[in-house]
Amino acid sequence: CRNVIIYFNFELQNKVLHLFHRNLSKNGLLVLGKHESIIGPGSNLFKKKGQLYVRQSANNNRVSMV
Repeated sequence: CRNVIIYFNFELQNKVLHLFHRNLSKNGLLVLGKHESIIGPGSNLFKKKGQLYVRQSANNNRVSMV
């Protein structure tokens, strides 16, 4: 998925991040390109650790899918 999300509009980025969150295992990792970051509603779904994003548990976030 690296270097692809930056080409999606905000709504599609949010939907994709929710799909990744739902399908990654507990504490699963998401790797994005160096020019990509998670901002907006999807930022509560993952915690940044260097270049990696660690999936947060569903209990820690209250973001609804757009």
